[in-house]
Amino acid sequence: MKIFDHLTLDGSTLRQLVELNETRSVTRAATRLGMTQSSLSYSLERARKTLADQLYIRVGNSIEPTERMLQILPVAHRILRDYDTLAMPASYLPEQDVGTLKIAANALERDLLVKPMFNELRKLALGMTLELRSTGSWLEVRENLRNRNVDLALFPTLLKEGGDIIQRKLVDMEMAVFYDSSVRSAPQTLTEYCAANHAVVSHGEIRSSGIDQLLAEQGLKRNIALRVSDFDSLGVLLKGTDLIVCLPAMLQSGSLSSLSTACPPLPVPPMCLALFVHESQLSNPRLSFWSDKLTRGANLKA
Repeated sequence: MKIFDHLTLDGSTLRQLVELNETRSVTRAATRLGMTQSSLSYSLERARKTLADQLYIRVGNSIEPTERMLQILPVAHRILRDYDTLAMPASYLPEQDVGTLKIAANALERDLLVKPMFNELRKLALGMTLELRSTGSWLEVRENLRNRNVDLALFPTLLKEGGDIIQRKLVDMEMAVFYDSSVRSAPQTLTEYCAANHAVVSHGEIRSSGIDQLLAEQGLKRNIALRVSDFDSLGVLLKGTDLIVCLPAMLQSGSLSSLSTACPPLPVPPMCLALFVHESQLSNPRLSFWSDKLTRGANLKA
């Protein structure tokens, strides 16, 4: 096997290889990197010669990583994180920040926590950009934090932490049953609750929820007629139907404001939101600053 001089692979080349994987396009990667397409193609050819591998091959209208590239990517992400740590200033001044803060959040976290923080961001860091991405499943959250596709993520708490992913519990939210009062009344008993048609939010994974587990302990189950991946869709889809959904009561002041609420006819535990960050970023003064802003907003809501 050919041995290459690893010092010829600089941080810029590694960043380009990672960007090519994220975009699966030389044109889109060059745009995001602020390069010309020809410059990126030339850099890719140099990396191919250094690593003695094609790294990316064309498949249809996109490019796909080779097996060798898939082995290199985790190492490249780790080295780039170390570069970021090396360049990190000892203190953080938001008024001098001209970078992008990438947060993964859905409608609930957006309305409850991100919006107040964004209001403060616009006062303290006028040159800064906030990039909000949907969370998807927990597996996507974990990989995006590891690969630095996002800086911070807001997501329901996990029973145990995911190794290198650290969670900070933010706020407990009491649950309520949402329904369209022009179509139906609220379920008064557990029997009525189970007999109703239910909607649920599934972030990329179909699995038994805490409510389903509570019902199963009593030999009961509910009929799930609708699954969606985001909270915003429910405000539209439930209107004019007999469906009900059990979600944090705080949503009535946001995306589910068009629906009525009632107390659940079973002891549903509150939903707890948490802030997630990769362990390599715990000492990052910039992320610590904005994490504290999100935490302070959660404390005010609690």
